[in-house]
Amino acid sequence: MKHIVNLVTEINNFSDEDLLKNFRSEDVVYGRMNYYAVFAKRIEKFKELLFSEVIDEKNTEIEFRTFKPSWYIAISVLDYCADKKVLEELAVLIKNNWKLEDYQSFVDYISKEERFYRFFNKF
Repeated sequence: MKHIVNLVTEINNFSDEDLLKNFRSEDVVYGRMNYYAVFAKRIEKFKELLFSEVIDEKNTEIEFRTFKPSWYIAISVLDYCADKKVLEELAVLIKNNWKLEDYQSFVDYISKEERFYRFFNKF
């Protein structure tokens, strides 16, 4: 399967502990956004962190950008998580926590990618 979000091999090679430590540091090695795909691959351990990040105001309330960090986080989970139950939960979480306009724009953005869209077209 071809992925949309690039997985940084160096980050993927981190232990779970190093992954969290580096992500939470002030000077994030390889850039914070690059960690979300790895977290998504390890969804069993990082589901709570990803779900928290995808609805956090710092990632959803961005002015002067059309592509919000929360979108990148959601796409990383959709791209790398194989657990359909988790993906369904993600869709509900987003629907219930994002502003309607943001939600609709996101769904429109992913609508051409059926493997993502199928979790959102139920609402």
